Amino acid sequence: MRTALTWAMLALLFPAFAVAKSLAPGSGYVAMGSSYAAGPWIAQSADTPPNRCARSDANYAHLLAGRLHLALTDVTCSGARAVHILQAWDEVPAQIDAVTAQTRLVTITVGGNDLNYLGTVMAMTCPRIPPEQARAIFQGPCPPVKLPTAEDEAHLAQTLHTAIAMIHTRAPQARVILVQYFTLFAPGETCTQTGLTEPEQQALRGVAAHLSDITARAAHDTHAEIAPVDALSRAHAICSATPWVNGNHADRANNDGTYYHPNAAGMTAVADVLAGFLG
Repeated sequence: MRTALTWAMLALLFPAFAVAKSLAPGSGYVAMGSSYAAGPWIAQSADTPPNRCARSDANYAHLLAGRLHLALTDVTCSGARAVHILQAWDEVPAQIDAVTAQTRLVTITVGGNDLNYLGTVMAMTCPRIPPEQARAIFQGPCPPVKLPTAEDEAHLAQTLHTAIAMIHTRAPQARVILVQYFTLFAPGETCTQTGLTEPEQQALRGVAAHLSDITARAAHDTHAEIAPVDALSRAHAICSATPWVNGNHADRANNDGTYYHPNAAGMTAVADVLAGFLG
């Protein structure tokens, strides 16, 4: 739900985002990023037939485009890393190929896979799930926990800088908004739905904080904008009364997202925030 507090928080922290000019109906919009933008297992597939990118027709990009009557090209893809903005990923074209001189808005949520964020979550939870389920998920034994290195972080930062610069070159009139990742594990909150110990959650909060910092610095350095979903979603983490993300249980039967990913309420909330400033 949009609130005066939300607007005030964004305006205070990110004034450029709050005062920017509205987009005209029909403006070209390209959505880029990983599964946190694609929205796997939410509502219906945006693609016919469905493909491995698992794009939802109710991810924040589709909701935003519908509200503001934008001409959306959704190239988000589950599992994508920042380099896949710039390079093809097997049969999946480079995401930047969708950007043209007519593009007026680009949103990007990417970087979690570069820092193995969800991979680390899954590796930490693996020993606690039934062995047959673990083998089905990981195609073998539980993988080792692999936290990101300084080199991983530096590579992500450089790739983001390069990608945003290329987007500006291809679409000089486009607004480029980096949409931060949802908060999964809020400080001081514990519940069975996390599937993790408090020390494990603390380690993952550190990864998430580094991801947010890298993204914010890249936006600042390249004259892009930030939608601080990380901050806005802290009150809606896994253990909250109104979560925007799923934990170790997900209502996939009713198409409300997958494990440790945004649910429909989360996608709606992000669309609300973006629509409030773009509309």
